[in-house]
Amino acid sequence: IERYTNAYRTMGGHSDQALDLADGSFVAVFSCYRDPDAAPPRKLVFASKESGGDPFEIPLVQNSVVTFSVASNRRLKHRIVLDAPAQIAENPWLGVTFRTSKTLLRFGDGHARLPEGDLLAPADEEQAREFYRLRRRENDETDFVYPPLTYTVSESDLMPPV
Repeated sequence: IERYTNAYRTMGGHSDQALDLADGSFVAVFSCYRDPDAAPPRKLVFASKESGGDPFEIPLVQNSVVTFSVASNRRLKHRIVLDAPAQIAENPWLGVTFRTSKTLLRFGDGHARLPEGDLLAPADEEQAREFYRLRRRENDETDFVYPPLTYTVSESDLMPPV
């Protein structure tokens, strides 16, 4: 879940992290605004990771859902932008992103375990640096595949479901 105010106008181009996205699945982004009639809405701008090809954009209008495939996520970068004069009235955007995970974590003894039984651990400093190097590669390469990882940079991955 993301909430952006008018102060957050642009994000850098990126691909959604595909480390745990199920092959053949889709990413879906639901949009809503405090004032649904205010204009302009934010937009989702896509561009190829490879040179060439024109960027294209999709308006993120009230109660809309934009979907794109994991395959498209590999080929394209995207960013959410607000193209509006700086003095427009505040109209926060709420975006809810849905993804299908390919990994079922098991929780026992207060620990998260991967399907093979390995412990999922918080990344140490070196692992975190390596993860972000991998993440940069994913944002630049269309054929990037993560190696097997037994650590996470997201503390929420280690929280058992309630």
